[in-house]
Amino acid sequence: LFVAFAFRDVPLSQLVFAFFGGFFGILPDGITFLYLISKKKLFPRFTRFHFFCHSLIIPQGKHPPAWLGILTQSIAVALCVLALLPR
Repeated sequence: LFVAFAFRDVPLSQLVFAFFGGFFGILPDGITFLYLISKKKLFPRFTRFHFFCHSLIIPQGKHPPAWLGILTQSIAVALCVLALLPR
């Protein structure tokens, strides 16, 4: 959404790559979220790999609480939506 607002004059054919980048950028977190809320534990191998990649960046036991991640992502989405609203 932010990309669409910031680059309103750029042709849509060029913005498609930015949209795909945003989609595939949040896809791993979305799959992990499905794993955490599902009772059948979907995609266990992928989720272990995702957690492993996070542990390379942030040491085990030092992760911020989940509510903080959800809050910051929600704020970012809300700001992007507000930026797109007509003034």
